[in-house]
Amino acid sequence: MTRNCTLATVGDVGISLVSFWTVAAISKSRQWVHQPSRRQISIFTLVGVVITVVFEVLATGPLGVWAYAESMPTLPFLGIGLVPLFMWLLMPPLTIWFVKRQLC
Repeated sequence: MTRNCTLATVGDVGISLVSFWTVAAISKSRQWVHQPSRRQISIFTLVGVVITVVFEVLATGPLGVWAYAESMPTLPFLGIGLVPLFMWLLMPPLTIWFVKRQLC
């Protein structure tokens, strides 16, 4: 259990980094987080959501890495859990807010 949670956390960090660097590449600056536009925040969030959806679909489907508990609400057409999806809709904007707050 601890190993799986640790791996999931490392995966989330990786997704965050890929999202950050995607926006940095598009913006041609890694300083974008100082004054992020709505477009940059949207891309940061969207990249995380897309990667999460792909991993969740693969892990719970063809790869069979894990399965959700009965209590996990899922999206009917994709079969992915709502908690991981909502986490990636909420966490990127919060992360930007916290980082920006610390930089100012």
